[in-house]
Amino acid sequence: MEYDAVVVGAGVAGSIAAYILAKEGFKVAIIEKEELPRYKLCGGAISNKTLNFLKKIGIKIDEDIVENRIKEVEVHTPNFSRYLHVDIGILTYRDKFDYFLTKHAINNNCSVIKARFIDLKQNEDVQIKTTKGTLRARYLIGCDGVNSTVLIKSRLGKIKGENLVLAIESEYRDAEFDVLKLYFGYVNFGYAWIFPKRHGTTVGIGTFSNDSKRTLKSSFSKFIKDVGLKPIKFMAHNLPYAGSVKKPSKGKVAVAGDAASCVDALLGEGTFFAALSGYLAAESVIEALEKDSNLKNYNKKFKKIIAPELNTSIKLSNLFYSNMNFSYFILEKGGFEDILKKIANSSKPFTSVYKKVILHALKRYPEFLLRKLFS
Repeated sequence: MEYDAVVVGAGVAGSIAAYILAKEGFKVAIIEKEELPRYKLCGGAISNKTLNFLKKIGIKIDEDIVENRIKEVEVHTPNFSRYLHVDIGILTYRDKFDYFLTKHAINNNCSVIKARFIDLKQNEDVQIKTTKGTLRARYLIGCDGVNSTVLIKSRLGKIKGENLVLAIESEYRDAEFDVLKLYFGYVNFGYAWIFPKRHGTTVGIGTFSNDSKRTLKSSFSKFIKDVGLKPIKFMAHNLPYAGSVKKPSKGKVAVAGDAASCVDALLGEGTFFAALSGYLAAESVIEALEKDSNLKNYNKKFKKIIAPELNTSIKLSNLFYSNMNFSYFILEKGGFEDILKKIANSSKPFTSVYKKVILHALKRYPEFLLRKLFS
């Protein structure tokens, strides 16, 4: 069967891409290897910028999938704790959230094929080999995650180990916490978290450094003991961060979301850039369908809109995590609420705060040095 476009993966990026294309009347199919809704290892924090973006493209969040609303954040360091009053977004479970988005594509006549993507071949169209047979499409969008087969088979590249975030999470059904909590100091270049929800609590830890799974597991064990929890089954996963895929399209094939390494390097959030990249990929396919051309416009849009944010998140990550004593000092002194609010709400979350962060750091650094000299 021939389609205008086939999308591999029913996560955020894939569901958004399929929804945009199907809404415009194109013949679209999603290839998804799991039964939907499928479990997705993720803390489930969805920022206001993501919610605003979804609303802009015609998707209003159903209250049934909202597990909590984030109005306050407790930040913990080895020396002090700070309470931040900041509206960040919502907490959810990704199986519910992702399937909610997929249903928007389905409701616009998008087909879902339960199969595993195997290979592709580009000619005038794209031949897509799956475990259920071969499909033909004019364009293919790979949204199949960090271990993207589409990325590899299309020769767009491969996400390397040094560009991966390692994270561990456990889902507690009987733990009770009243506010979202972030803990710094348990790992290098990372943090631990507690995300309280209506139906449980997601507890995790993640690092941007090259710590091994064993090292991170040890840090996680100490963390859950310190916060009064008992060890239960945990799951580990990788996230690809900050633009290790430079050109996300080649010919009539594109990648988006985790497959395009659309995770920021400061907080490890990927949902916003997954949605945005899925949208831009679909928009580029629509433009290409009208001209029967390749997807080079997607590379241009990605470079102009997404890459600057991801690259700036790397700069901010290096600034924040490379000298934690100074970062703790800044957190202790205040002024962080406005920056966090901007990151959570702005469609340009990192370029919009970069200069402000640098100026704030320069203003505080002499005081930090004096404290260090006389302490």
